Amino acid sequence: MSVLAPRFGFSIGLGKGYGAPSQGGGVTPLGPATATFTAGANSGSLIALITGLQAGETITGVTPNDGRLAIAGGGTQLVVGLSASSAGSIAAVLTSSTGRTLNMSIAVEAPAVLDYPTMYVLGASLEQHGAGGQNAQSRYGFMPLSAVNWANELDAARLFDMNISGASAAYPNFLPPTIYAQSGSGWVLQGSGTRRSVIEQIDALLPVLMAAPVGKRIVYFTGGRNEIGTITVAEYLGHFNTQLARILPYVDLLIVPSLWMRSTASGGDWVSGGASRQAVLDINAGMQSAVAGNSKIIYVNLIDVVNETTGDRNPRSGYTQTDGIHYSAIGAKAAGAAIRAAIIDRLTTKAFGTMGTNLAPAMSGSGGTLSNATGEVANGYNLARGGTSGPTIVGSKDGDVQVVSLTRAASQASAWNGFSLSIPEGGRVSVPAGGKYRGRVKIVIEPTPVPVSIAFFVSEFVSTTAMQRSIGRWHMASGETPTENSSAASMQNVDATSGLNLWLETPDLTLVGSGVNINLSPYVQVAVPQGAVATVVTRIEELEITAA
Repeated sequence: MSVLAPRFGFSIGLGKGYGAPSQGGGVTPLGPATATFTAGANSGSLIALITGLQAGETITGVTPNDGRLAIAGGGTQLVVGLSASSAGSIAAVLTSSTGRTLNMSIAVEAPAVLDYPTMYVLGASLEQHGAGGQNAQSRYGFMPLSAVNWANELDAARLFDMNISGASAAYPNFLPPTIYAQSGSGWVLQGSGTRRSVIEQIDALLPVLMAAPVGKRIVYFTGGRNEIGTITVAEYLGHFNTQLARILPYVDLLIVPSLWMRSTASGGDWVSGGASRQAVLDINAGMQSAVAGNSKIIYVNLIDVVNETTGDRNPRSGYTQTDGIHYSAIGAKAAGAAIRAAIIDRLTTKAFGTMGTNLAPAMSGSGGTLSNATGEVANGYNLARGGTSGPTIVGSKDGDVQVVSLTRAASQASAWNGFSLSIPEGGRVSVPAGGKYRGRVKIVIEPTPVPVSIAFFVSEFVSTTAMQRSIGRWHMASGETPTENSSAASMQNVDATSGLNLWLETPDLTLVGSGVNINLSPYVQVAVPQGAVATVVTRIEELEITAA
């Protein structure tokens, strides 16, 4: 959202102190009588050029004198002051050096609302962990470890399209986590060169932003923590401000989250009383000061969301993985909720946009197939228990909603086990090679005291047996074990204490196969961990595959 150009209007008639115009040499009234600017516009932004000034006459004062308005241009301009203005109106009186006055009605507009924008993510591993694509062609993961993923998935309406800032040959769709400098040189590439620094991310992103539609460009921008302790706070803020200035002209909304503190268990200067803990507070204060009053920037206070408020202010219990640095799914969800709350009134949300008619079978009837499960499953679907042994899986129908009850005993040995709902071989969706498609599902899980793992992906089959690709935001690859504290797994367990209500979707995807029709099958999987004794009830309310 760019700062709006001032809109000037002129009143008919004379205000107090105006000189009356005449046919021959009379005094021209001061103007304009009305003007407009946007709440949060940068200080110094032009509100109005003062007209009607005589030779040597300047504007010398303005009321209200509360810092919201200021005089510039040698007494010829009214500009935005240092104090923030709220949406509404200001009745201003400008006084000239000759004692003339101008009554001006100034409308302060609320910042513009973005119409279903794209969010671009700039930052280190904390921000991008869980959003990066797997480099194997067989799968692309969209795991619940990114706060911006969670912000996008907490509503039935998608808030924004999401795009990581760049790509590489190894990661054709998304950028992997960023490595920061450790040598004090600041925000530069480190290591093998396969991961981009923030500067390199911005280098790659700027041409994209310049070509993107105005009014639809959000950037989520943050520095990382790896440099804290190796450079000073002033150096860190210098890097931040330099890169902020590069991005700001080409965005409509910039989201700047505060840093939060690593656990004292991280060691180094993060121990109790360590210098890095104070540095985070100082950096946050500097960033907040740098963006204050700018309507194009929203500062999101995540330190009070993620960290405890007392003592060493370590991350709240369960909010990070064992490294004390990266989000768990629980922490990412909490941060995502704060991000969503901060930006929601600046967005025009829209329902999931399909590419066409839903090709997946409607979840009606009860004539589907069962594999190591009992009960009912919708026509055209298969309900299967994972593995040869494991929890009891019972399907039931509630109209066109598929309900699955998973009951697990402590004695069951497999680390994670659950159910899978999919379209079996005979009913798979056929899409012409080279086409594009996307998948979406709504999953509602009743409150349960144990964590759950959720996977949603769409598989491509070039024959009746060969799976060519699996994709999805919540996806666990074969052989990987999701745990709350594992940073290696591509999907982590999710807190369902209060229940879950999620819309999960793939991005727009282009079929890999060529020359033949490709068959697609969506997979919805829910599992619980070893040792859990619980019944998890899942409602699958909508499932769709659309293609172009």
